[in-house]
Amino acid sequence: MKSKRPKKSKSERLHASWSQVRIHQNLLKDRSRTLSYKRAIEDNVKDKDVVLDIGCGTGVLSFFAAKKGCRKIYSIDRADIIDDAIKTAKLNDLEKDIKFIKEDILKFKPREKIDILIHEQFGSFVWNENMISKVAYIRDNFLKKNGLIIPYKVDLYLVPSSYKSDLEKSISFWSREKYGINFSNLSVKVFIQNIKKAIGPSVINLRDAKTFLCKEKLIYTINLRKETKIPQKITSSFRLKKNSKLRGMCMYFKVSLDENNVFSTRPKKSNTHWGQIFLPYSGKGMIKRDSFLSFTLFPKKEHEKWKFKFEII
Repeated sequence: MKSKRPKKSKSERLHASWSQVRIHQNLLKDRSRTLSYKRAIEDNVKDKDVVLDIGCGTGVLSFFAAKKGCRKIYSIDRADIIDDAIKTAKLNDLEKDIKFIKEDILKFKPREKIDILIHEQFGSFVWNENMISKVAYIRDNFLKKNGLIIPYKVDLYLVPSSYKSDLEKSISFWSREKYGINFSNLSVKVFIQNIKKAIGPSVINLRDAKTFLCKEKLIYTINLRKETKIPQKITSSFRLKKNSKLRGMCMYFKVSLDENNVFSTRPKKSNTHWGQIFLPYSGKGMIKRDSFLSFTLFPKKEHEKWKFKFEII
């Protein structure tokens, strides 16, 4: 009788997923993200600098720094993809300047102070990759007094939206007769099978701002030079500019790598790999123009635990 394998923890499953090459393919295909990092690294890294790359993945950001000619680079990742990064470094004759370390960043203790901390510790749900604690650990213990954090700031934007989700389209599809046959029982089943998307946050990929019901607002700024915790709640209000059905809130972020190099996940034809966050509204009916909407978000590290509420005035 075969013995059962012990179940992997959520953390173990996450790090295993980051070893999948296709995930990193999506990152490298994201030109807005990758070229913004490349410019920021080239603008800031100097030949005597010691650089730390948290969650190095394929090593691409470390390679940009190595080509700039800095003194030393620490590249850290827990996932097995770092083994491939080592091979890529050798393939490109960059291994002599980079020290690859396969361990948890929160256990890392360099022998020298760091001049520049490079990271991409934010996921599609902003806080879900434990960004603040990881950056704060290095910042408070090992970053030089005037050391740089790239990126150093993430601005969150929010806007009411009439976006019709794929789930809502699917429910609508099954609610209508097909070839003279009533399939409405399947509209209930598709809702049950996708209930998390119906009531909780999900990632979407808008190509434009046509569904926005007013001008978006900056609702929160994460300043990694001093930020130490996730906010307990974020409240914002909007005056709607259209008569429309409110279906939820669209959230996106703007990332400041330095003062001159910035990119955004705002909807556009060439979306970033992050997409946008959609927070569904369960109310029904049309919302009149000039109505006031109050929205409160209670964020957590795990997006499944996010709570939020709408108030229409």
